[in-house]
Amino acid sequence: MNKRMNLMYIAAAAEGAEEKKLSMEYLMQSVLLVGIVVLMFVGMLIWTKWSKKRRRK
Repeated sequence: MNKRMNLMYIAAAAEGAEEKKLSMEYLMQSVLLVGIVVLMFVGMLIWTKWSKKRRRK
């Protein structure tokens, strides 16, 4: 009985670890995506400001 309980616990722990790993990968991907979008947005802002300054000269 005790051995079986341990196996069940190990299986549950392994499943939890897998879920955690998946969520971490998903989190990393979403953070990367948001970072790229923010970088593009900031880049566009800087480029528009810089091009306006260039046009004035």
